[in-house]
Amino acid sequence: MASGVHRESTWASTLRSIEATVTMSLSFSPDQVASWPIGRLLPYARNARTHDDGQVAKIAGSMAEFGWTVPVLVAGSGEIIAGHGRVLAARKLGLDAVPVIVLEHLTPAQRRAYRIADNRLTELGGWDEALLAGELQDLAAEDFDLSLVGFEDGELDRLLALADGDGTASEPGTPPVVVPEPPRNPVSRTGDLWTLGEHRLLCGDSTKPEDVQHLMNGERAVLFATDPPYLVDYDGSNHPTRNKDWSQSYGVTWDDSSQGSDLYDGFIAAAVAEAITEDAAWYCWHASRRQGMLEACWEKAGAFVHQQIIWVKDRGVLTRSHYLWKHEPCFMGWRRPNRPPKVADETLASTWELPSFAKDERPDHPTPKPLDAFGIPMRQHVARGGLCYEPFSGSGSQIMAGEANGRRVYAMEISPAYVDVAIERWQAETGREAILDGDGGKFSEVKVARLDAEADAD
Repeated sequence: MASGVHRESTWASTLRSIEATVTMSLSFSPDQVASWPIGRLLPYARNARTHDDGQVAKIAGSMAEFGWTVPVLVAGSGEIIAGHGRVLAARKLGLDAVPVIVLEHLTPAQRRAYRIADNRLTELGGWDEALLAGELQDLAAEDFDLSLVGFEDGELDRLLALADGDGTASEPGTPPVVVPEPPRNPVSRTGDLWTLGEHRLLCGDSTKPEDVQHLMNGERAVLFATDPPYLVDYDGSNHPTRNKDWSQSYGVTWDDSSQGSDLYDGFIAAAVAEAITEDAAWYCWHASRRQGMLEACWEKAGAFVHQQIIWVKDRGVLTRSHYLWKHEPCFMGWRRPNRPPKVADETLASTWELPSFAKDERPDHPTPKPLDAFGIPMRQHVARGGLCYEPFSGSGSQIMAGEANGRRVYAMEISPAYVDVAIERWQAETGREAILDGDGGKFSEVKVARLDAEADAD
C-alpha cells in the first residue's frame, strides 16, 4: 500500500508541476526551422538509443513516403539531442540537408535528460488494438503499403486478423469459397499471361522451364507451396462426377501410380531452376500412401522433409477404409542447408484445424483445400508483398489466399477453363478486372472479342 501511495504522490507532484508551468509561458517555443548541411550534425557519443539497420530502413521508407515531418533537435554546437534515427535514415536516402530546431535554452544536463525522456515517454503510451486494427484494415483495403507504418509482418497479420473478427493470426478472415463453374468455351488460351492485381497467372505447363521462366519474369519466390493434381487417391467422395477429372489436363489417371515420381520430378525441377529462391520454404499436400515416393522426389532435388503438417478436418469422409478419413498430410521442408525465413511472431502446432467442404459445396478439385492451407505458410515465411509460387493453380485458391493475406502469387495452370475459373473467382472477390499481358485488354473485353470471333468463324 505504501508503495502505491508513493507512486500516486509522485504522479500528483508531476501534475502539479505541469499545471504550474502551464500558468506561465513556456521557456522556449520554436519559431523557426532551419536547414543545415547533414555534415554539420554531430551524433551524441553516449546516445543510449539504438537503431539497427532494419529500423533505419523503416524510418527511411516512412520519410520517403510522408516527407520529413519532424525536424532534428540540436544544440548550437550541432550535437544531436533528438533525431539520431532520422539522421541515419537521411544518410541512407542520400540527403544533403536536414531540417533542424536549435534548442539553445537547454543546459547540458537538460539535454542529456531530454534525450532519454524523448524516447521513453513515447514508450509509455499504448494502443487501442480494436481501433488500430480497424485503421490498418481500412488502409489495406486502399492497397496502402502497410510496411510503412512500422509494424512487423507478424504483428500486422495478428492485427488484421483481429479486424476480421477472429482475434488470431493463425486463422485470419479469408474470402468465402465462391468458385464459378468451368466454362464450356473458355476465354483463356494456352500461352496467355494474366495480371490479377499483384498476382500473375499463366496458362501453361509447370513442368516446362520456359513456361515457368515466362511466368516468373526474373523474380523468385520464397514460398513453394502446392497441392499437385497427381496420385491423389480418390475416395468415395472425390472421384470425378461433376468435379473436374484432372487427368484430362495432365494426361494421367488418378489411381494409376505407374508414372510415379516422374510426375513430380518435372515440376519440381522447373521450380528449382526458374521459380524459387535457395532458401524457399517447401510445402506439398499429398496422399498418405504416396509419402515415400514424394520424399524421394524431394531428396533428388536436394530438399528434405523437416516436418509433416496434418490438416484436421471438421468432418470425416465416408470411404471403404476401416476408419473415416478426417485428415490430410502435408510435407514441410527446404533445400539443405538453406533454412527458410520465418516472419511470423507465433509458433504454431503441426496440426491445423481447418474447415472442410460438404459434398454439395466442393469446388472442382478432388481434394479441395481451405484458403488457410496456403495462408498459414504465407504468414509463416513470406513478408507482406513477398512472392509465392504455385505450379498448379486449379480454381485459384492460393491466389485468393495471397489476396487475403497481402502476399503476391505467381501461378501456373495448364487448363484454359480453370484459368478462367481462377480469374472469375478473383474478380468476383476484389471487384477488379484481370488484364491480359501484352494485349493490355481487360478480361471482359477479351472475352467479348474472342467469343465473337469464334461465333463469326462458325
